[in-house]
Amino acid sequence: IDKYNLQKSVRHMGYRSKDLENPLNYARIYLPDMLPRCVKRCIYLDTDMVVLDRIEIVWQTDLGKHVVASPEFCEFKLFRYFTDYFWNNKTLSAKYESKREACYFNPGMMMFDTEKWRANNISNKLLYWMDVQKTGPERIYRLGSLPPFLLVFSGNLKNLEKQWNLHDLGCGCSVRVDPSKAKLLHWSCDGKPWRRLEGKSGKACTNDKLYWAPYDLTGIRERSKRAAEEEALAARAQNAGNSSVPKLTAVRLV
Repeated sequence: IDKYNLQKSVRHMGYRSKDLENPLNYARIYLPDMLPRCVKRCIYLDTDMVVLDRIEIVWQTDLGKHVVASPEFCEFKLFRYFTDYFWNNKTLSAKYESKREACYFNPGMMMFDTEKWRANNISNKLLYWMDVQKTGPERIYRLGSLPPFLLVFSGNLKNLEKQWNLHDLGCGCSVRVDPSKAKLLHWSCDGKPWRRLEGKSGKACTNDKLYWAPYDLTGIRERSKRAAEEEALAARAQNAGNSSVPKLTAVRLV
């Protein structure tokens, strides 16, 4: 990360959440440059995901002419992620007027062709919009690393099944998904269940226990540890309770 000066690119962006200024949140931008040239394609997954199906299904997707494959969500449109300043500034937004209604996608889950990425200078295109956001007189978009990806790829990516990124988990306790249809669960909002269940961030939701607890290896270990400790305490208490009872000793008479 230091090699690509990512610290300088993302620090002091002025976001409310420190997570949005974490350089690792932007490292995916440089993956095609960081990986060995023998790697022709890459699947990127955020760390707040659980994969429930065979990821090689995504790997085998034919990208065709596209650089990136990711699920599209057409109930959300591109225009809503950018400020009035961006849309009113025709120098910035003119080429995107025809894409205002383009479908949203979440780059927390995507597969990309590394050679096409480099050939199309994608990293620099993403960094350009980050620089405009950081140095311009006003903000051009909301959120952190997402909007530059929308500008570069929306309307021009290979669409995958929505089940490969059932995101927006953690946005509140009312979110519902059907686990039987999910291929990938994504806690893309601030309400991370591994924090809430441990009492570190807000109140736990029923959804946390329903969707996260079955895959929470740390929680399973902790629960097993607590169960073992409780069992040991119960055994000691039982032994202590029996200590006043005279023990019968068998003696062999010769």
